[in-house]
Amino acid sequence: MDGAIGRTVAAFAQRIWGMERGISAFFRLGKKGNLVQNAVLFCARCGHGIHHGGQHNFASARLCHPQKDQQEQEGLGRSCGGFSTKIHAVCDALGNPLDFIITAGQRHDAPLAVPLMRGMHAQNLLADKGYDSDDIRDFARQNGMVPHIPPRNNRLEDRPYDKHLYKERHKVECLFGFLKHYRRLFARFDKTKLNFTAFLHFIAALQWIK
Repeated sequence: MDGAIGRTVAAFAQRIWGMERGISAFFRLGKKGNLVQNAVLFCARCGHGIHHGGQHNFASARLCHPQKDQQEQEGLGRSCGGFSTKIHAVCDALGNPLDFIITAGQRHDAPLAVPLMRGMHAQNLLADKGYDSDDIRDFARQNGMVPHIPPRNNRLEDRPYDKHLYKERHKVECLFGFLKHYRRLFARFDKTKLNFTAFLHFIAALQWIK
């Protein structure tokens, strides 16, 4: 190292050493002088809900998040796509919405099919292979509907369906495409499930008066 550069570095290091020696030690906080315990006490008074199981054991510290059941009551949950809400819908042959059910994003479609169809009368039931279950097929036949649902890949016996009539299932996809035109709906601006459902029914009314 060059002499001039070395002297400059040495002078800079001496100044840092002087500053370090001049800094006073931190005073002990609280009655016991425990910084972690006093931080936990402060957060508990402020309502942050930080739990500390042992001194400097940060693995045991956790934040209190909303309960999972409370999130599902508001139609919120985590699926493969992230924190989301799922809209289960049924429509008529023209693509007009008939009923909706709002659930968390991780809920499967098939368990909500029977509650959606309850009280409805139709000749045919068109649904994708995600709804291929014996309960849905039996419910449709008991209510005078002919199910046209493609069988799942893991189904042992073949379930025939009218492939030409099944092409009309795109009407429900067009319905969801219409709903996604409204950013307040597909981005879930509403915090509560009640407000979200109210706006969803308002958009459904617009679909009916088109």
